Amino acid sequence: MKTDARRKTVPRLALAGLSMLLATSAVQAEDVDLFLRNPLGDATRPNLLLVVDNAASNNSSITPLPNGSGNKKLDLIKDVLHILTNPLTSPYFPTCTVPSDPELPRVPDGCYTRAEVDDMVKNINMGLMLMNPSSGTKGGYVRSHIRPMNVTDNRTKLWNTVKDGIPNANNAPYAKTMHEAYLYFGGKPAYAGFSTSVYDPDAKNGSNYRSPIGDVCQPNYIIYVGNGGPDSSEDGDSRTLLSGLGGVLSSDPIKFTPSNYQSNWLDEYARTLNRIDLVSTLTGDQKATTYTVAIQNPQDNNFNTNGQKSARALLQSAALAGGGEYALGEDGQSVLKAILSALRKMQPVNSVFAAVTLPVSVNVRGTFLNQVYMGQFRPDPNARPRWPGNLKQYQIGLDAKLDPVLVDRNKKPVEDTAKGFLLPDITSFWTKNSNYWGFASGSSNDAPDGAVVEKGGAAQRMRTDLATSALRSSRKLYTCNGACVAGAALSTVSFSQTNLNINGPTASNLGAALLERDALIEWIRGADNLEDENTNESNEDARAYIHGDLLHSRPAVVNYNRTAGDRDVVVYYGSNDGIFRAVKGGQDDTDGYEKWGMVFPEFFKKLKRLRDNDELIDAAKPKPYFADGAVSVYQNDVNGDGKLVAADGDKVYLYVGMRRGGQLIYALDVSDPDT
Repeated sequence: MKTDARRKTVPRLALAGLSMLLATSAVQAEDVDLFLRNPLGDATRPNLLLVVDNAASNNSSITPLPNGSGNKKLDLIKDVLHILTNPLTSPYFPTCTVPSDPELPRVPDGCYTRAEVDDMVKNINMGLMLMNPSSGTKGGYVRSHIRPMNVTDNRTKLWNTVKDGIPNANNAPYAKTMHEAYLYFGGKPAYAGFSTSVYDPDAKNGSNYRSPIGDVCQPNYIIYVGNGGPDSSEDGDSRTLLSGLGGVLSSDPIKFTPSNYQSNWLDEYARTLNRIDLVSTLTGDQKATTYTVAIQNPQDNNFNTNGQKSARALLQSAALAGGGEYALGEDGQSVLKAILSALRKMQPVNSVFAAVTLPVSVNVRGTFLNQVYMGQFRPDPNARPRWPGNLKQYQIGLDAKLDPVLVDRNKKPVEDTAKGFLLPDITSFWTKNSNYWGFASGSSNDAPDGAVVEKGGAAQRMRTDLATSALRSSRKLYTCNGACVAGAALSTVSFSQTNLNINGPTASNLGAALLERDALIEWIRGADNLEDENTNESNEDARAYIHGDLLHSRPAVVNYNRTAGDRDVVVYYGSNDGIFRAVKGGQDDTDGYEKWGMVFPEFFKKLKRLRDNDELIDAAKPKPYFADGAVSVYQNDVNGDGKLVAADGDKVYLYVGMRRGGQLIYALDVSDPDT
């Protein structure tokens, strides 16, 4: 409706008032503690099964850790295991420098100290699975069963199974090894695990495995380390085995590119283990989350071949489908960092930080006429600081009894009134059909978006409107240089690489190193330049999870009505991705786009933590908040014509509260939302 105007005009925002410090008298508990704390008591120690590709054909050279025992991939994994079992004394442990200023990065960035690793290892149960060296049944076997790592003797026993070297396997049955992990966690009869003489007898209970899962609240994790690609000869058998678990869907195999290893069932197995109940004798569902690490040397001549690219894509797809994360290990340091980063996210607090279906709450609604604008959020299941969010629109309709009810664009009721959650088959306004989510579990379509926070709504419009670097370069994202001053026109100051106040040689306000600033700025502007969130091996497109959470910010809706017809609607709100936004409201398919955004300078140093997403939420480092408070509106139609027109002297002021984002309020003059 306003496409041309949106592209050609630049918002001129003026500060009507300045940051006002507010007094606080007491430290209060956070309401997000609901998602972080277990009401039943301390979290149960997580189970971790480290699964390693030990195929001889994949055991090529790699840059080792400092003082590493060898330059092969399996040498590196052995050295990593020595660090995990002997963190305080291992000669392979790399140096980690921690600056006294917590805002400054560690050197190397994201590293851990010996004491930190020791604490992390003590908090988990850990075991090791390798691929069967036997020429008989292909699959995995338990080299060292899962046991508590707070016991020194248990660490020693795990280390002793590999101290003389990790034995080579004749093949790389990725999916069948995952099937063996399923059998082990479930306490079921082995498939291939007892066909070798080197399995851990303590993993066996009669003719079955002895399941490591002993509590209904116990989280279970897999770190799957791939050194190359899988065997193609296992695909048919793996599909049959997975089908027996109900894990084969009509849309399978999961799609990725290059597609060389798309027919392997590793990623579908990871998805299945993250969905089904592994132990039927315990109450509730016991599931497993899969993290993956691809160890590949960029100096290898095969690194950029479709085969190796597809091997990485397979592991990335498995992590995404399995609810975990993927990392590329290019050398010893990056492999260790990837495994320790995953280990950090498995600490006991994570077991009680559960992702929830979106609750329907009046606290995050803005209304106009029969239009309802709902801010949404999804807590991160691993207590990471970055939470996905969205702004979606529904409307007020009538049910069969002529009572008012919230409905979607197709007049279908939105809310499950018995549970207070959104129904799965509804479609919000602005949401369009797509095949975007093919890399994720579930439907690839944005519609219906239902209770899936990331799909549809304003977030889908942003992904589309910011899909290329050229489109992002014209994004209207603003800030202040230094402190914002009263009456300043903010639309003249861009939050971009060209702003030397945030990206100059001596600038320090972003809290990021010089070489990292460009990437950080572009990430905030929407670039998928860190985690390859949609697994297409491109850093040129937009982030899949581009919109941050609206935890407390209640959208403020203003109908300027400059063209009459009540279609000139703008929705103002803040989200915890660092941006305060103006979004075009209304119910046309062309509505829902971001008109402009504002990054307040008080939040600059929080942005790096948000992008890194590896410093978990705890009492010492709470969730980062930004413009997270209420937005109040003052408007004055001076001539009473029912229109808000700046040229007539009409005024619209926004008063933006930060809540836990900070002790300040911004007053913005948005009398003309476009110029």
